[in-house]
Amino acid sequence: MALGGFNGSDNVLTLAEFKQLVATGKVKYYIASTNGMGGGPGGSSEILSWVSANGKIIDYGGNGSVTLYQLPTE
Repeated sequence: MALGGFNGSDNVLTLAEFKQLVATGKVKYYIASTNGMGGGPGGSSEILSWVSANGKIIDYGGNGSVTLYQLPTE
């Protein structure tokens, strides 16, 4: 699922709604762009902050244009 629309500022999900999806196992991974785009005011920046603090970075063998996080199962 894409969060935040084109520039990351659309409020598609709240942090609480996202955390509920993670807690129920419906979302297990998160891919974040490393090019500095997205995460505008409000939008998915709260979610990315939570993912960065709680997720585990996974080495997927890519070229570094994205960071892959495995989300906590609790």
